[in-house]
Amino acid sequence: MVRWSQMDKPSYEWKMDVLLLQIEPDWREALSRFLLSWNFSPVPAGSLEEALALLQSGQIQIVVLDDPEGRPDSFSMIRTLREKYPLVETILISREKSPEYTTEAFRAGVYSCLSQPVSFRLLGRDLNCLRGEVRRRIESRPWEDQAHRGDALEGLVGTSAPMQAVGAAIRSFARENLPVLISGRIGTGKERVARILHAQSRNAEQPLFVYRCCGISEETASQDLFGAAGFDVAGDGGSRALSSEALLVRAIGGTLLLDEVADLPLPIQRQLGRVLAHMQSGPSETAGGEETDPEPEQPMRILATTRTNLADHVRNGVFDSGLYGLLQDRIVYMPSLVERGEDIPQLAQNFMKMFNDEFGKSIRGFTRDAELALLHYGWPGNVRELENVIGRACLLAEQVRIDVGDLSIPASGVETGSTDRTEAEYEDAPEVIVSSDTVTEAEDLSWDPGKP
Repeated sequence: MVRWSQMDKPSYEWKMDVLLLQIEPDWREALSRFLLSWNFSPVPAGSLEEALALLQSGQIQIVVLDDPEGRPDSFSMIRTLREKYPLVETILISREKSPEYTTEAFRAGVYSCLSQPVSFRLLGRDLNCLRGEVRRRIESRPWEDQAHRGDALEGLVGTSAPMQAVGAAIRSFARENLPVLISGRIGTGKERVARILHAQSRNAEQPLFVYRCCGISEETASQDLFGAAGFDVAGDGGSRALSSEALLVRAIGGTLLLDEVADLPLPIQRQLGRVLAHMQSGPSETAGGEETDPEPEQPMRILATTRTNLADHVRNGVFDSGLYGLLQDRIVYMPSLVERGEDIPQLAQNFMKMFNDEFGKSIRGFTRDAELALLHYGWPGNVRELENVIGRACLLAEQVRIDVGDLSIPASGVETGSTDRTEAEYEDAPEVIVSSDTVTEAEDLSWDPGKP
């Protein structure tokens, strides 16, 4: 057992229990003396049942199993230990030296396989390596405990105070079919929040339409949003007409997300503000004269995201005050990754598991140096950058734990918030198509908890 009072000692000074499973009596005494000399406490067990009972205490992390004749049932025993206690490591000692036996032993899950007569030098090496591994686990426990904390809202990764505020805002706004503005820097997960809002709204059974406003010309935006016939609003509230192919007609009953709404041309902003105001006040007509009034129980829901301060844009005359007036009452602020730094362990672990599945890897976690690097880096690209960094590290890592050398960020020691990169490098969202194809219908609204 490792006690917290030993945390300030070098690893070799830690007193640890080692379970001796089915060790023959004729050399158990010699092995016990060796273990005591290396600061380990031997704990004998004559059978698998006895070993499992002893392991229940959680105080034993290492098992030494004696298999002198190379019996096949030893592999079954190892698998049982691994299944019930995945953090317990087993050192196998046997007279059998064939490559087939060794290969099968590692497949069963042993940490190492030593031949009899056993070399105490090699055994001591493996035991000390395991002692260091156990110490790393204990030191990393706050990181791992944070990574396994449950989410207060399904699909929302992170339990920091800023993310708790995001969750509270989502709960408050989700069931109201009123416009919501989601504000935050690039890569913070604004579109993810929009999808949660839609999935929890009264319109959840209807499509979510995502219109990406970056780089869209005035002519294209007009055709996409209002249709080929355009939209005419007289000053006295007279003529109103929307083409049936207009996105504002297609989205009736569902949700329309205007991604980076500040990038819409200013004339389109003004026209959109007037259109939405008219649609909220009464039925609209298509160009053919047919009313497009949605059912009162299921109006179109407008969501918008922005990486800029729209209030400043209104004051500077570069954003329409009418459209801003529709959005300003319900705002969800997405914090930067630096502002929610305590969520990094949970996010990193979730991304690691996601990429393990994608790449067919079996990475177990992060070295302490890697953890410190992740916590101290400035993250100008926020959660999106973290996902890219973890994905690359999972692809390149050759060990069971991601080390700082696998990360494409500076090592620890970099002050939080400092970075060689700038946010401008992440300003343009990837794969933005500046055409009418930027209108996408989200068929699958499920949320992957591995995503931020």
